[in-house]
Amino acid sequence: MWARVTELGFGLWLLASPFVFDHSASATSLWLTDVLSGMLLVILCALNYWRPSSRSYLAVPVLGAWLIVSALLSGPHPIAPPHQNHIMVGFTIMMVGIVPNRALGPPEKWIAFEKGEAQGSLGNGSERAHDAGVDALSKESDHQRETKREHPSSPGPV
Repeated sequence: MWARVTELGFGLWLLASPFVFDHSASATSLWLTDVLSGMLLVILCALNYWRPSSRSYLAVPVLGAWLIVSALLSGPHPIAPPHQNHIMVGFTIMMVGIVPNRALGPPEKWIAFEKGEAQGSLGNGSERAHDAGVDALSKESDHQRETKREHPSSPGPV
């Protein structure tokens, strides 16, 4: 869920950026873009923690694309700092937005295996292989003990 926390941070940054960049009162489109995009990003991040909407992170790259396109189309050239901010935040949330929610967690089959719920060749086969390896080692050590009894390595007292 690190990706969702990162997106949440960028959403809060977008909400604060009108005050950081000191948008004038006449720059209504910048205010609206920053505030609405920030609120939408925060809402999408919050929805990821609710199981039925856990795939809402897939809408984040669309929001990132919107930020980039709106900055490139509405800003004068050379691009002003608030629009550069939109471009950078847009690219970053597009990259982070494609990361699945359980990106750092183990695969589902591993979790099931740890719980003992694994059914199939992985659980049974590995247990049998482990048991066979333990049997082979114990037979080898029995053989070594018998050999030492029959042929002592150091001669006895003379």
